Amino acid sequence: MLSVQAQTVCKLATVWDAAVAAIQALAEQVKRGKVNGELTEVQGLLEALPLSSGDFCRMGNNLRNAERYMRSQEWGAASYELHMLAGALRNCLFALGNGVSRPSRTQAHPELF
Repeated sequence: MLSVQAQTVCKLATVWDAAVAAIQALAEQVKRGKVNGELTEVQGLLEALPLSSGDFCRMGNNLRNAERYMRSQEWGAASYELHMLAGALRNCLFALGNGVSRPSRTQAHPELF
């Protein structure tokens, strides 16, 4: 039986993994030009996660950049910023020791290879 602390860590990792997956899926939709508007839900998600001030600011910059690119209909650039945000979030998860093994570069971004 897992201790309460281990169960909490597993639940937190699941939440973070879901957040990363949701942002990556959103990035793919943006890349196709199928999303238009503000990304307030992503902002709320970032605010709900236990991020350091520095990490939150960096990810907030990625999110603001994505919104600006979307307003200019620069779908590829907006998608890139969202992928960067998802990667930064994934790195925070691994830095906390809550994640499983880190994916290789080709697994994380197969479209680049």
